[in-house]
Amino acid sequence: MLTLIDTIRTAALNWVAYRRTVAELSALPVDTLLDLDIYSGDIPALARDAVYGQVRRYSTPAYRTDGLRFLTNPIHA
Repeated sequence: MLTLIDTIRTAALNWVAYRRTVAELSALPVDTLLDLDIYSGDIPALARDAVYGQVRRYSTPAYRTDGLRFLTNPIHA
């Protein structure tokens, strides 16, 4: 069973890993980021996913990743 100290320690280690990942990705040259298909604005989200696991960002079934969001968004229906 995790104690409060273990939980705090894990959270601190995850935060350090997140900050290190952001710093390392941010230090890469732009041409390297483009070769890796990484937009600099996506670096925090990529680091978060790498450290904490992929987080579900959209809870509505109307969101689509194929660019056809406007077809399924209830606001536009």
